[in-house]
Amino acid sequence: MGSRLQLPSQRALFPATTDLQSTVFIRRVKELGNAWDFLMLMVAVYHLIVTPFKISFSPALIELSAGTLRSWSALEVFLDFLCFVDAVYQLQHASMMQKNVFSAANSSKNGLRHALTVNPELRACIIALLPLELLLLATNVRVPIPNSSISHIDASWWTTRWLLRANRILLLRRIEPLSEHLFQYMVHDLKLPVSEELLYFMRGLSSYLATGHLLACIWFITSETGFHQYGTSWLATSGMLTYISDKATVVEHTGRMLSQSATSFSLESVSLMRKYLRSLLFSIECISTLFYGDILSMNPLELVAEIVITFWSIYIYGALVGAQAELLDARAKSEAKFEQRLGELHHYVLQNDVPKTLRRQIKAYYARLWVRGRGESEFFSVEKVSRVLYEDVVSTTLRHFAAQVKAFRGLEEHFLRALLVCLQYVVCDEDEEVVMKGDVDRSMYFIAQGRILVKTDASGVTRERGEYFGELSLLYCISRLETCVALTVTELYRLDHEPYERLLLEYPEYRARNKQAWTTFAEADRAVPQFPSRLHRTLASRPSIAKVVPPTAENMESRLQFSFVLKSSMKMMANLQSLHPLEAKDLILKCRDGARKHLLRCVTPVSSNGQSERSQSSKPPKEETYENNQK
Repeated sequence: MGSRLQLPSQRALFPATTDLQSTVFIRRVKELGNAWDFLMLMVAVYHLIVTPFKISFSPALIELSAGTLRSWSALEVFLDFLCFVDAVYQLQHASMMQKNVFSAANSSKNGLRHALTVNPELRACIIALLPLELLLLATNVRVPIPNSSISHIDASWWTTRWLLRANRILLLRRIEPLSEHLFQYMVHDLKLPVSEELLYFMRGLSSYLATGHLLACIWFITSETGFHQYGTSWLATSGMLTYISDKATVVEHTGRMLSQSATSFSLESVSLMRKYLRSLLFSIECISTLFYGDILSMNPLELVAEIVITFWSIYIYGALVGAQAELLDARAKSEAKFEQRLGELHHYVLQNDVPKTLRRQIKAYYARLWVRGRGESEFFSVEKVSRVLYEDVVSTTLRHFAAQVKAFRGLEEHFLRALLVCLQYVVCDEDEEVVMKGDVDRSMYFIAQGRILVKTDASGVTRERGEYFGELSLLYCISRLETCVALTVTELYRLDHEPYERLLLEYPEYRARNKQAWTTFAEADRAVPQFPSRLHRTLASRPSIAKVVPPTAENMESRLQFSFVLKSSMKMMANLQSLHPLEAKDLILKCRDGARKHLLRCVTPVSSNGQSERSQSSKPPKEETYENNQK
């Protein structure tokens, strides 16, 4: 019988467990996909750096041992296999995305053809993976090597292989989309403490260095080829790679360390690092200053290469300067617009003799607005996107704030997403009055940071992060019953009446639900009446009762919202279909007065016979004042 009773719960538990396992599995698959993208990014960066370096500096690299070269070749074959697997997956995915466009009979063939037509990155990836090194099987396909210390056949074979693998450089087209995807994963999924601006700056700097690396490789291989063909080059110029000393200047340049000393020039005697760094210096100077003239072309090949590199450098330099100029121009326009608004406001407050305290508050308010959003709305850049995407951006940005607000905990996801879109950011300075008693501003405020003092006639209540105030003005359209002052610099989110009413047209069931949930408070340590002394001492020894804070005259206003009388009255008002604002305000004031009297009775001490120990003190304070005035 017991097993039969547990069967429904087990049936309900099985789908929940299955959904949880599916969620975990999907998350693991996404993590593996991100790891694979990172691996493909590293492969693309490897081919961007190493492939042109091997082609340009092959005479120095073939001096490595045969075992090192074979291990290096095996590593590249393994990387090619990974790229081949990735290309097959991309082709299959692109074909599946196009399967609904064509008929079922030719969906696979036509879908693949259409994917190759509309996706240039996929075409570049396929061309980059073409195994051109298979041409090495033909013995007549070799690159001639002028001088080499190892076997001429081996040197020619390795140089030809590296040259035939030049198409791997096309994998660089995958660097930008892969890095973009990984940046979003690092910032939004892994929550790494790094800004997107820093990541994009590092990517831009890396692209600049990569371009300089390509120019350095092109310049050196051109100069080396020209040197072997024409016998002269900047490579052989004294002071470039080597310092060829003579008797006249041997004392003057004895301490020169930027180039090696030699009595005659030999390119093979210069270290690989010196060759590369000298070429890289030339390329960086070419991009930034368009040739200083320290390296000059001395043969026709170098002249053509210099012209090509100059035009290429002009384009790169213009792109860098143009991008920076656009960024500065956009920022300057935003600053000018913001300063113009501040200037008009400053002129207005001076003309109307606004007090200095208010002027200081206005200045602090706009200063914080500029620091937060450069004078623009918080989500100004995504206001033109679709509604669903806009809600996704807002809910993702405000997810930590929404998780701490007590009023949002009972809301469904769809209503909460739409509600967060309606919020407006507000920042208040210290001792600034957010709302005043008697105002007809129909807005509700949620506290994101800071503290707010809600002042009533009798005392005040402090509201902190995650709490809210002004709910009665929003829900019942009544004037303010309290004055709210910021105790510190406070960040708020304001919910106005008009967008809230538009939202309720789509979710009408939340009108009564929010009236009840936002005006009644559940208290774990609820106030209880005072008992006679003996019974009170007995119950006070219990741990659950010892935590109860009894109502006193000092904490009366703070415990008023937890009163049973007030909560019952607000629940009753929430169920009313229509209620005039004046009637609602009158009912709320009467309910508060009744709840205050109920708490005053709990404060009044009770004697052992159950009678009040004070004859006149049991009356409300207003009645005592009235009787004293009559006397």
